[in-house]
Amino acid sequence: MTKILFYYEYLGLGGVEVILATRLRALMKSDYQVRAMFMQDAGGRLLFKGMEDSIIIPASPIQKMDALLNFQPDILVSLDTPSIVSAARKLLPNINVFYEIHTTYPQALRPLRNQKFIQQVNHFIVPSKFQAQFVREIINRPDIAMDIVPDPLDERYFSPLEPSIGKANQPIIAWVGRLDNLKNWRSFIEIAARISSKRQDVEFRLIGGLYSPMEEQNALWIQMVKNNLLQQMRWYPSLDPEHMPAMLDEIRNSGGCVVSTSRIESFGMSILEAMGRACPVVVPDGGSLAELAGEQTRGLTYPLARLDEAVQKILPLLDNPTLRQELGEHAREFALQHTWQASNDAFLKAIQSTNP
Repeated sequence: MTKILFYYEYLGLGGVEVILATRLRALMKSDYQVRAMFMQDAGGRLLFKGMEDSIIIPASPIQKMDALLNFQPDILVSLDTPSIVSAARKLLPNINVFYEIHTTYPQALRPLRNQKFIQQVNHFIVPSKFQAQFVREIINRPDIAMDIVPDPLDERYFSPLEPSIGKANQPIIAWVGRLDNLKNWRSFIEIAARISSKRQDVEFRLIGGLYSPMEEQNALWIQMVKNNLLQQMRWYPSLDPEHMPAMLDEIRNSGGCVVSTSRIESFGMSILEAMGRACPVVVPDGGSLAELAGEQTRGLTYPLARLDEAVQKILPLLDNPTLRQELGEHAREFALQHTWQASNDAFLKAIQSTNP
């Protein structure tokens, strides 16, 4: 039985952890023995309910090495975490190393500019065409082995849509993500302020940020006060993943939408999740989010730096139920193609492309 060890720095509630939890469940149904190792617990254990025995969180570097030697994996898949690669090579010379790149943060991408590190990796995995192009430009090696493994949508998003009860009278505009510069939450606050100046019947929801730096959390409250949004905006610092589909159903049924202001995304799981619940999305017009939106058939796009154009896309959408339904139907049809089986097949094809 082939043994696969996945390695990621943080066990939080982010998109990578969601992807990893879904992948582990899929592989456990196949002829693979799998483990996932994390160096820090940041509140993400609930994503791995029923898989607790497959999770390793070593308390020290020595325990990390012991875990490697005890499990003796045939394949190491390190997700955005370079620190394990050289250690695994020394302890297990015949191990097959895959480096999976979901991050777009410059500091985390720095190892890709180190040719010594690149030489220790057998294969690279990325989640989108955009990310493949982005990474190749950083590595500057056209011959590098790389596969695209689209992120899988959690099975709970495939459940029937919750119907609308009664007539919605307060559309909800939501944003999901960390509170940082790359996710660009401040632009969402600005968009909300501009929409609020035109419509008082809209509710804004900002979902995420519990584990963001305290200065960012404080800045969020300051911006909400500064832009007179306290009455219209609700902040959900953390939301149980099991409750997210119901939240998205509520947003869709309200006549609202989900907005992204991210400067760059490797894939865009929070947007795919919204699409999976037939929730209209409005996203920046470049990169992987535009891939998800298609030619504005599955979602609306706007130039990232032009927030007025984002507002011009959002406001008419709130008043156009036909457009919302069309976008939602096309979005859901597309999103539901991202099954765990499809992603698992792509992943297995990638790991079988090289021999240990």
